[in-house]
Amino acid sequence: MAARHQLTPLLGTVLADRRGVDPGAAAALQQERYYVVRRQAQLAALAGPYLDALRAREIPVIVLKGGILAERYYRRADDRPMHDVDLLVRPGDVEKALAAATDVGLERFDDAHTLDFDLRFDTKTVLTRHRDDLRQPSLDLHWALMRDWLGASGNAWLETAWQRSQPATFAGRPVRSLAPPDLLVHVVLHLGIQHAFEGLLWFCDVALIAAALNDRADWEEAIRGARRLGFGAALAVTLDLLDDLFDIRTPVEVRRRLGRRSPRYALARHLVRSHIARLEPLSHLEYLLPLLLMDTSRKALGTAWRRVVPSRTWLELRYPETRWPMHYVRHGLATARFAVRTVRGR
Repeated sequence: MAARHQLTPLLGTVLADRRGVDPGAAAALQQERYYVVRRQAQLAALAGPYLDALRAREIPVIVLKGGILAERYYRRADDRPMHDVDLLVRPGDVEKALAAATDVGLERFDDAHTLDFDLRFDTKTVLTRHRDDLRQPSLDLHWALMRDWLGASGNAWLETAWQRSQPATFAGRPVRSLAPPDLLVHVVLHLGIQHAFEGLLWFCDVALIAAALNDRADWEEAIRGARRLGFGAALAVTLDLLDDLFDIRTPVEVRRRLGRRSPRYALARHLVRSHIARLEPLSHLEYLLPLLLMDTSRKALGTAWRRVVPSRTWLELRYPETRWPMHYVRHGLATARFAVRTVRGR
């Protein structure tokens, strides 16, 4: 279970000073830590030359999530596993950033989407030295965040986040990081919206950032940012879950400022809490929970409609090998599969 939630290094740290730990289990946990340390070294070796190439082209870059969290918030950096490194550049720098990747021998992972689709409708592409094997170390190059759920509000929030970003280091190179309030909002949305609350490691990320957010003004900025994105409810339900399930309490004033709860919020909290309490998977709710956690029903309905009936351009770029109007047939079948998966619970 710890392995499924990427918690084996933390489990090893917790058990390190305990007596009576099974030697076989201790050895297995130590081996898992070795894998984490090795992966982090591989990622740093992959990212370092690329960060140098970006800097040579005067492209500012923000390191997201684990690349910053491991060193800044965890007692030991190797308590926080990373599968890849998330790098954020401005939309206007994407073309130069892709050219810089070529300079250091990185290429785009050969996934199901075309680069044209990613640039027009997605938020990232994967850079690697092994374009056919995503198990190998890779870099996620982002130019936006969760565009399909956040819409235009995400662009405005991100511009403010760029302006507030702070100096940091990764792989021994100077980079930028999100300011703590923006970091909290991003990690909450990554956990709740992008991954449907499935991943206890990401709950640890949220808990550590929230615990370090002592300034009232920072909490105000976090609440304002979540609401600006239309997901104040996502922040509220995440903080409630930290209290309900892990006995990690946020300030009463913060909870009060997040306001009253809607029926959609109550349903989302019930679904998530019941599954997490039993350590059950939640991935089947990945399209339902974001809709429940949107602050307004109007936005939720509009987003649902765009997901079910996307534009012709979206369909043509998403299914370039399919002739019109079979695009709608393929997308309709995919939508039906997700609906059945959600109802069945797997």
